[in-house]
Order: sequence, then C-alpha cells, then structure tokens
Amino acid sequence: MHTDIRQIDSTRHLLEISATAGDLVDDVRRAVKEIKSKAVVKGFRPGRVPPNLIRIVYRSELKETVSEKFIEEVYNDFVKDSGEYAVFGAHEVSKLDYEVDGALTAEVTFFVLPQIDLEALGQEEVTQLTYSLTDADVDEMVDSRMAAYVTWMPLDDGEELSEGHAIMCGIRELDKATHTAIGEGDATERTLMLNTDTHKDDVALVKAAIGSRVGDTVTFEVETDAETEPVETQLFSAIIHEAANPEIPKLDEEFFQRESIKGVGSVEELRADTRREAQLRVDRRLKRVNSNLVRKRMLELYPFAVPEASVDMIARESYLVNKDDIKRKLRWGMIIRAIQSQHLDASGDTADHSENGDMDKHEEQVLAFLKKIFTLQTEELDDPPSMLYYDYPY
Repeated sequence: MHTDIRQIDSTRHLLEISATAGDLVDDVRRAVKEIKSKAVVKGFRPGRVPPNLIRIVYRSELKETVSEKFIEEVYNDFVKDSGEYAVFGAHEVSKLDYEVDGALTAEVTFFVLPQIDLEALGQEEVTQLTYSLTDADVDEMVDSRMAAYVTWMPLDDGEELSEGHAIMCGIRELDKATHTAIGEGDATERTLMLNTDTHKDDVALVKAAIGSRVGDTVTFEVETDAETEPVETQLFSAIIHEAANPEIPKLDEEFFQRESIKGVGSVEELRADTRREAQLRVDRRLKRVNSNLVRKRMLELYPFAVPEASVDMIARESYLVNKDDIKRKLRWGMIIRAIQSQHLDASGDTADHSENGDMDKHEEQVLAFLKKIFTLQTEELDDPPSMLYYDYPY
C-alpha cells in the first residue's frame, strides 16, 4: 500500500491511497464472513451461503463495505490519530476506484485548522463603537419606567388626536390602484403612541393619525425594504378604534411612599438608579455589537474552505438553512478552535468570562483575546445603541 498527503490550500489536504488486491485480501475475507452471517439466498440456510456466491449476489454491498472500512482505517492511521494534523469536521472521499478482488485507489479530502498569524492581525484595524449616556437618555428611561404608573384617560367625544395620545387601530394593506383591501383576513391590531420621534416604519401612521378622531379611517404609505429606484411604497389604511390621553403621576414624596419602588425614595434616587440601568444596557449592547465587528473582520481575513459534508449535516439538523450562513458559522468555529489551540492554550491566557448566557465561554475568551491583538479604532455614536442593528454574520 502507498499513501501520500499533500496540502491543497490553507485548510484542505488530500490523502491519496493506492492499495493492491493483496493488501485487501484480509479485508475482503472479513467482509464476506460478516455478510454471510446475515445473508438470505433462496435454497440456502442462514449462514450457509457459499463465499463465492456471496461475492456474486452481494457484490455491491461487499465493494462498499471493504472500501469504506479500508479507507477509514488508513485515514485514522495516517491522519486522524497520527498527531500531525489538527483535523476539523468531516472528511470526504472525493475519488474512489475499486472492484472486489482488485486494486483500490482513492482520494480523501480532509480539513485542518487554519494558522492564525497574530503579528499580521496586529496590523489590522477594527472599529469599536462607544456611546456617552446623556441626561436626555436618562429622562427617556425614567418616562419608560413611569409608564407602569400612568393612568389612561379616554378622550372626549370628537376630540382630535394629537402628539402624546395613545391609539388602538386595525391596519390593512390596500391595493394602490383601487384602494381596496388586499386579502380577506382580519386587520392587524396595533397599539401605538402618537410620537413623531418614533421608529421610521411608524412615522407615516403617526402623522396620518394626528388630527383624526376615534372612528376615523386614515391612509398612509410606507417605503419598502427593496433597494429600487424610484423608491417603492406600500399603501395601508388604519381605523382608529380607541384613543386615550396618558396622565403621568407627579413624582413627589407621596408617590414614592405609595408605590414603594425598590431602592428608590426620591426623584434623585430614581434618576441615579435609572442611569445605572441605562449604562448596563448600553454596555451590554455595545459589547455584543463590537464583538460582532471582530467576528466579521476575522471572517473577512480568513475566507478558507470548510467541509461540505459538515455543511450538509448542519443544514439537515439545525435552524440554519442558508448554506453561506452555515459556512460562515463553521469558519468562525474553526477560527475559535485554531486560536485556542495555537495561542491561548499554550500561553495560558485566561480572558475574563462574562455571565452573558448567549455567548459560549470559549468564543468569548477568543473575542477578548482578539480585541487585545487588533488595532482598535473607536467611533462615538450620536444616538444610543438600543436600536443599533445587530448585523450578525450568520
């Protein structure tokens, strides 16, 4: 038998196997014996089928069994268990030429972890976002906390809606040519504060509702997500079912005694407590977004190939259906493993682990390590990051 291993690219290697018929004699004999024990051939009792007949009747199964086991043993001996290769994912038999009692030639593609060059990474720049919490942010969060204590007062009959009111409405999409409802289902019910400083998708509805009354039907257009010229829009109608005016309680000593907000006994303490909570939210959000910017940069720098067999397996068994997403996920997994084995395990570096439950501790350790290696460029955000798009790479 002869074997040869050559590197195709940064992660792919090719194992070439050449074996004579003599090299496979024992493998064929064992496979015949194994198949014989369960073979069912008319005219013969179980386990009594002659070996020569097994070779004829079960030739296809015999060919598959012998080649599969032989290739797996060679792969384990020369690759997987050799200690020379940091194997990742499933290997693939990319070429096979074999007939029972004949010679065998095969090619097996296998994947190894990429080499991560820390010196080169140190020359790469990665943007990290920052944000300075403002008094206006704290005010907004205080108002949000106080929403639980708001009293909703119905509007007077015929009273016009204005900014600051809340509405309940039923929304339908309309045909732009006929202004008739599209589809026969129920309207989508929405509860909405009439605030023009709101999410861009709600601004058109808010502006249309202001000045109307309960029972009125208003129409509005919303831009689609399609990147077209000219910009496309969808037409909707909204019937106003109910409306109310929020009455916010006065934040005085009586209020704090009555409501017993934990750890808060005054307006100053409420603002201080709210600022702490706001800062935690900002820090948590920025950490996720900034970690993702590091992920994306690494995926850009290391566009290596991944095992197609592993991609297919994940596509069958996981929530991910887009194969490009699966490949990015696998590449990121290979990068994590490579950095751990090549740099962290050897150096004993133990980055702090946060209690963030949605991030694997090994991944977080690698991300913290990479942030020490990259040249970081900070960028101050103008707006709070609460609505910052996550833009996850897979």
